[in-house]
Amino acid sequence: TNTANWSDYTNQIGDQNFTHIWNLQSMQPTGDVQAAVKAGNLFPATLNPMAPTKSGDLMGLKMLYDRLVRLGPKGQPQPWAATDWGAVDPQTVDVTLREGMTWHDGEAVTPEDVKFTIEYLQEWKVPYMQSFYTDIESVEVTGSNGVRFNLSRPRASFIGVDLALLFIMPQHIWDGLPEREGLEHPREYQDTEYIGSGPFTVQDFSQSDRVVWQVYDDHFADFDINAFIWNKYGGKAAALGDVESGDASFVESLQASQYNRVKDQSGIGAENVSQHGWKAIYMNNDRRPFSDKQFRLAASHATDRERAAEIVYDGLADIQDGPIAPANEFWHNPDLPAYDGGAEEARDILFEAGYRWDEDGNLLMPKA
Repeated sequence: TNTANWSDYTNQIGDQNFTHIWNLQSMQPTGDVQAAVKAGNLFPATLNPMAPTKSGDLMGLKMLYDRLVRLGPKGQPQPWAATDWGAVDPQTVDVTLREGMTWHDGEAVTPEDVKFTIEYLQEWKVPYMQSFYTDIESVEVTGSNGVRFNLSRPRASFIGVDLALLFIMPQHIWDGLPEREGLEHPREYQDTEYIGSGPFTVQDFSQSDRVVWQVYDDHFADFDINAFIWNKYGGKAAALGDVESGDASFVESLQASQYNRVKDQSGIGAENVSQHGWKAIYMNNDRRPFSDKQFRLAASHATDRERAAEIVYDGLADIQDGPIAPANEFWHNPDLPAYDGGAEEARDILFEAGYRWDEDGNLLMPKA
């Protein structure tokens, strides 16, 4: 981060630590610069909510469209377009919509818009969002600002994942749009107005390497910036150079060598923050020998995680024993068994399971 021109950055767990609403709300300019600038190579290819295909698209859409819930800096769901929610039973969730919200064209945001959005996504089967709406059986409007979600099965991640990623679309814009525009699918719509209800409006998206977002003054969120600019770079070195020079505010997901180079540099704030993703060895459990649980246990014991972290990340990595990273404190279980017995433990497991070694040291499968 550039700390010569900006202060009060807010970090969020994940691999895009500063491209989020909480940081943009907290950032304070220390001089005349009023536009926060993101530098990097992650960039939205589309701002059509019916056409996302990658994480960069979702990052752009979350600036333009509100979600009922937003994940806070520590990964916990925080009220956003919804001010309150609660489970009626394991398959029924009631949500209270924030009052007074408007779309960027001045129309009111209503519970009917929420119901329409889910049904529209399900009707047109947007693949990238499918896992977030598949378990929603129906949506009901329960009053002037109430919405009820009826699920096909209990889903622990519904609030913290689904409602945090399913944006709200304006029914008065999208209802019947394919028929009016002569489109086979609404993903083909070449939107030029970009009407959402989110904290930013689109001032310029005419280039393939730059988006200029303007603060939406009628939004309930407050900002000390007046614009947010995304600049796309071919590599992190050039992006980092612009942060150093003051031409950009921040860059994320640096290489360990880049972090080590700038961490003590004046006017730069460099933070090593744990992510909630992970790197792992993936085995095809349908093929031998990986279909054998004992072989998988042995492979896990034989994997030197500490050495891998040192070689690949200069030691700037956490070691974990399951798919929920330690940074995700709410869901992480620190008491899972650790498979760190090394090669000796691995050999003992394999021997007990019937594996043997030939005179050249090759591992032999157990006899049938």
